[in-house]
Amino acid sequence: MSASFILALVYLLTCLGLILRMVRRRTLLSVHIGALAVFSIGYYPLPVLFKPLSPLALIADEKVFQALLIHYLFLCAIVVSSLWMTRFTAAVAPMRFGAMDPIAFRHRAAIAWVAFGLYLVYVATTSRTSYSSEDFDAFFQQQSNFRALVSALAGFCAGFISLAYAAAAAGGQRRAQFTFGAMIILMVALALPLGQRLAAIAPIIMLFAAMASMRQTGKALRILVVAVVFLMAVSPFAVYLREARRAKSGEFLSAAEVAGHYQLSSNPAMQSFQSVIDRSDLVFNTVFMKDYIDRTGFANWTYYYSVLVAPIPRLIYPDKPYVLSDDGTIEGDISVKAWRLAFGTFGSLTAFGGLTAYREGGWIGVVLDGLALGALFAFLARWLGEGSFLARVFYAHFFLLFAVQKAPPCFFEALASLLGLLPLLLALLAVGLAPVFTRLAPRPSRGGAGEARVAPISGRAS
Repeated sequence: MSASFILALVYLLTCLGLILRMVRRRTLLSVHIGALAVFSIGYYPLPVLFKPLSPLALIADEKVFQALLIHYLFLCAIVVSSLWMTRFTAAVAPMRFGAMDPIAFRHRAAIAWVAFGLYLVYVATTSRTSYSSEDFDAFFQQQSNFRALVSALAGFCAGFISLAYAAAAAGGQRRAQFTFGAMIILMVALALPLGQRLAAIAPIIMLFAAMASMRQTGKALRILVVAVVFLMAVSPFAVYLREARRAKSGEFLSAAEVAGHYQLSSNPAMQSFQSVIDRSDLVFNTVFMKDYIDRTGFANWTYYYSVLVAPIPRLIYPDKPYVLSDDGTIEGDISVKAWRLAFGTFGSLTAFGGLTAYREGGWIGVVLDGLALGALFAFLARWLGEGSFLARVFYAHFFLLFAVQKAPPCFFEALASLLGLLPLLLALLAVGLAPVFTRLAPRPSRGGAGEARVAPISGRAS
């Protein structure tokens, strides 16, 4: 039994322990860490446990062990820090947006329809993702400000509809549940042709986060099971769709043109499992990027400066450095560097979490970054997750980014995402505190059927 196999087994048992803790404790922070553990299993321990089925079989066991240890130490640091910080986050005041909260809650049905329309615009203007683009550089260069704005709004639209569904479920409003639930199902169906698995399950994950933040954790856990089963079921098809849409001639085909040629394996369960094992690319990249970082040194000032200026819009600062780039351009991003080192061309390989933390300071950087990220998770669970209705929309958005799409990100990547939305947070707060909106805000009914009744806020730390 190899060292990497033993570590992968310990990693798997740790994740299962965190999932069990989520089921038992059912606090918002335990749900976040538990969801992170669920999606970490496919990225880290499983590909190593079944190394003969993955590209890791060609790599020396010692290197695989070191790569996996980076991510395991990172996860342990996150868990320890988040648990320790709960004793302090109780003093954090949950976020509220003044008059905007009761207005948004009272008119959530109308706003949800607008949000759904904006999501349809996003789908209509996004025929492909960077993964399916023939020219990775051109894909980013050709992104207009309008498409970038629509893409950013799409996440909040899905989050708002998810919170509207959770509020309807808490209030026993069956008709509203059916309407918002239909919107979520349609968003999943419309995202599937993009050929990106995480984009397809994003609305389901946001619904999971919304239900958990509304203290409906039992239903939320069932939704998480649905998300995992759905991901396993569609994963092989999504990968096929992404690859098949790039024709040999260079033409980008529509999903309808290639979907009919998909052939289901004689063993669908094994096909789905193999698609998970193929996620070994993160551990694989960590192996050779660790050697590269050891040779070239750690991140420089530009890397951290790019995070500090994240809140400044590009309209004001056109030459703003690319986030987490060591030279200010997209080529300085570690995922792009990994592709260039592997293939010599311009593209992107999976690189986040413990690997980016290692880039900041080696083994010490992994531990310190993980401790900082765990503290940030605990803070957000209290500040946004136990905040007002609109605050929980933001929490659902960050939950998707920090627990699923990047499982997990490094601290500075998470901080850049948070700071990037700081102008929107401040704008909503300023509008909510403006006298004109304060006068427009509906007063709570005598029966107390307002926001506080539907979305109770616990005074206990998560």
